[in-house]
Amino acid sequence: MCGLGYSFNKSLIVTGNFVLFLFGLFVVGFSIYSALRFQDNSIETLNVHGYLVLPILESFFGLLIALISIVGFCGAAHANRILLSIYVTVIIILIIGQSGLTVAGFIVKKNAPEILKDNWVDLTLKEQSQLQYQFNCCGWENQTDATTTCPSNSTSGCGSTFIDEVVDQIVLFIGVSCGIILVQLLVAIFGCSLCQKIPPKNEKERTKLIKEVRHINKTYV
Repeated sequence: MCGLGYSFNKSLIVTGNFVLFLFGLFVVGFSIYSALRFQDNSIETLNVHGYLVLPILESFFGLLIALISIVGFCGAAHANRILLSIYVTVIIILIIGQSGLTVAGFIVKKNAPEILKDNWVDLTLKEQSQLQYQFNCCGWENQTDATTTCPSNSTSGCGSTFIDEVVDQIVLFIGVSCGIILVQLLVAIFGCSLCQKIPPKNEKERTKLIKEVRHINKTYV
């Protein structure tokens, strides 16, 4: 029964780290995409504090996840307690760091509407006009508070458009972070369990020696 649990934990860690490796690469790609999309849409003109910082930090964590998953994969595959111990420690640190990023994401999401509106007021008329024509909107709330010429076919204010764009990206970021944290937590738990089931090196050598002695005794008997 113990051997079955050991084999199950080992298989789970190997599989889990392969999934984490793919997750890490996905996070790097997704974070870069989010940052570039934010810039391409020119909403960066509104200077949403913390928005670009989040995907940059998340891409850093994604790279660390991909790298450390290789350590966990090798540690589980070769039943190496040292590698598994290092792996579990780093995973716990990553979970703490990503939890902080997720909380920061909620804070940015909560404050985004107010920040966007304040920064919209601080824009020059030229910048407001560029954003209005790019997103086919007029003013912040509607045409009544517009301070510059609006597109002829605009039907809504720019505020709702910008807020939806930024908040949607932040929610997606939070969702991805929570998913990765959950996978890391499960892998860390099973990693600790597997690490405890792996006998020390001297115990392995002692067991191997006993088996060899028994084999020799059976041969001569």
